[in-house]
Amino acid sequence: MLGPHTSVDTEQKNEERKKAEAFARQFVQQYLKFDPVTNEVCTAMCLYNSDTAKTPITTQNSRPVIGELKALGGFRVEIPFFDENTPNSRAKPYGCNGCLVCYTVGSEKVSDYTVLAKASATSFTITV
Repeated sequence: MLGPHTSVDTEQKNEERKKAEAFARQFVQQYLKFDPVTNEVCTAMCLYNSDTAKTPITTQNSRPVIGELKALGGFRVEIPFFDENTPNSRAKPYGCNGCLVCYTVGSEKVSDYTVLAKASATSFTITV
C-alpha cells in the first residue's frame, strides 16, 4: 500500500534522478560525437543539429527600464522592468540577463550604492 511521501523519500528520488540524468547526458554527448551520426539522424531524434559556422553576437541596442514600483504588503516590493524599445512587453531586452537592483540613502555617488539583488525575472519581488 502506498503512503504519503516523506522528505527523505523525495530527496532520495531526486538524487537518483540527478545520477541518471548525468549518465544519460554524458552518453548522448559521446553518441553525438560519433562519426556515423549525421544531422539527419539528429533531426530524426528531435535534437538540434550542430552548427559549425560561428554566429556573430549582436550588440545590445536597448536597455532595461524599471517601471512603477508596487507595494505588495508587509515588506515586499514588486519591481517590474521592461525593454525600453518595447514598453508594452514584459520581456527583457535581447542579450540582457537582468537588472542589478541597488540602493543608497542620501547620496548620488555611484560608489555609495549598495547592491540589493540581481533581478533576472520580470517582475522581480524583493523583501526589504
